[in-house]
Amino acid sequence: GCSDDTTVDIIVNGLPAVSFSAPANTCPRSTTTLTGAPTGGTFSVVTAGGGTISGTTYTAPATAGTYTLRYDYTDANTCTNFTTQPITVNSKIGLTAMSFSSSTVCVGSTVTAQSTPTGGTWSVLSGPGTINASTGIISPTGSTMIDVRYIHPGVSGTSCPDTVMGSITPLANPIAIMTSSSAAMCVNTTRALTGTPAGGTFSVVSGGGTISGTTLTAVSAGTVKVKYAITGSGCSDDTTVDIIVNGLPAV
Repeated sequence: GCSDDTTVDIIVNGLPAVSFSAPANTCPRSTTTLTGAPTGGTFSVVTAGGGTISGTTYTAPATAGTYTLRYDYTDANTCTNFTTQPITVNSKIGLTAMSFSSSTVCVGSTVTAQSTPTGGTWSVLSGPGTINASTGIISPTGSTMIDVRYIHPGVSGTSCPDTVMGSITPLANPIAIMTSSSAAMCVNTTRALTGTPAGGTFSVVSGGGTISGTTLTAVSAGTVKVKYAITGSGCSDDTTVDIIVNGLPAV
């Protein structure tokens, strides 16, 4: 029928206030630094396949989606608390395959590289030519392959950068040369015209003369400008020659 009792005081510590900061959006395989408060805690990825963390560096996965990150902190009283935060891995903006405004282009002319969406930057990686960084207009200076790159920065908070590449080989222009004589002629005389490469077309640009096929007829005194134009593989060139036509003597 006898009794006794005793009491003990136990201190219950509150959990530490924990927070951490991370960007709301990131891009596949990119890295970002996480900051936790108080410092000294541990970061981890909660969602399977949501990337990896080494220390305070988060590496995003290759697959777009929203993943959960966690920060755990234990204070001096061995009390542990944690907080979580979502992070969205955006997909690339998704560029279409590069194409060109024409399947062929001649040296000295232009062709436009194309991809959508617009708003990126064009550059020539290698080859003989230049490109307008904004419009994609290529100006070839030689007839070997030109490698082109298009980079789009993506839309902030929505999509990530993307890159496409393509190539085009310009065609060399033929070189037109008039091989027939350019010596002076007399009115009412004719001359057989020749040019190289063969197969081109002769015409009178100005002056008193006519051409039928490859035969020039001097019609009146003065200077006749004759043109030889040649086209090969879709590319062309031309050259001109001035021929003096002397009038006939008065008899």
